[in-house]
Amino acid sequence: MKHPPIKKRMGFTLIEVILVLAVAALIILIVLLTLPALMRVQRDTQRKEDLLFIVAAVRLYQSNNKGQLPPDSGQEAVTLDPDDPRNSMGTWFTGNNSASLYPYVQERLHGVTTSVAVTDQTNNRGSLYFSIDDEERFGLVWVVIGAKCPTGPIDPQLVRFNVTQSKRDVSVFRFLEGNGFACENY
Repeated sequence: MKHPPIKKRMGFTLIEVILVLAVAALIILIVLLTLPALMRVQRDTQRKEDLLFIVAAVRLYQSNNKGQLPPDSGQEAVTLDPDDPRNSMGTWFTGNNSASLYPYVQERLHGVTTSVAVTDQTNNRGSLYFSIDDEERFGLVWVVIGAKCPTGPIDPQLVRFNVTQSKRDVSVFRFLEGNGFACENY
């Protein structure tokens, strides 16, 4: 008597399953490693777009207030380490949020931790330096009257502005997450 032929079951071998899982794990690892960098670039792109919006807000303020620029929002001199040689290089300021620009930027920046500070440097001589600690670094935008945009950072947390003392020179500045800064001259 002849036995019916045994049908071979088609399936995956253990090696094939392990290989597919390894490839899937590699793809997931690559996505998880690149996602934070992509998100950082996206946030920096949004920060640069916000600068252009704030330049437009300054122009709108000026047109609504007979050509006047927004007033200084108040500033405090920063107490620095006296042994640091950078302390004799110029003026260092921290700024308060601008009440005069708030109505012009509130809709765009609503719910975001961005603060817009205005500093008027038309009466100051010497250099102007910005050094922001990490907590405030990405949430603060400066409108600097009487100065032009810096040409480059001295170090990742220190930027030197070119003070011109002219009301025609207005810069809008902020630090970026990707170890740099963005600045627009008005």
